[in-house]
Amino acid sequence: YEMPAPSGNGSGDGTDDKDQKGDAIGDAAATAGGDLSGSPSSWFLAQLNPAQGMLNLYYKRVVTPNRVTLGAEMMVVPTLESQLTFGAEFKLQRSKVSMTVDG
Repeated sequence: YEMPAPSGNGSGDGTDDKDQKGDAIGDAAATAGGDLSGSPSSWFLAQLNPAQGMLNLYYKRVVTPNRVTLGAEMMVVPTLESQLTFGAEFKLQRSKVSMTVDG
């Protein structure tokens, strides 16, 4: 499932939103069915494997397109071997910084 995630703070270009026609959230909602690659978005996936009794949950948030991405993964197993992982990726001009934290 992927959805647009506007901040509601306007366009971010320094102009006053009161002078513009429409609002940021309304404009994003009108184009929700379109391509989300150039705008902030959230992504969620749930997977259930009944044979092993395992549940996997994944979440990805594009904070700034082509710049900052955050994510989380949770694996739940009935044998108490569950795992939780958080991650972040920052794309700079000539490099990329990625980090993860397991728990």
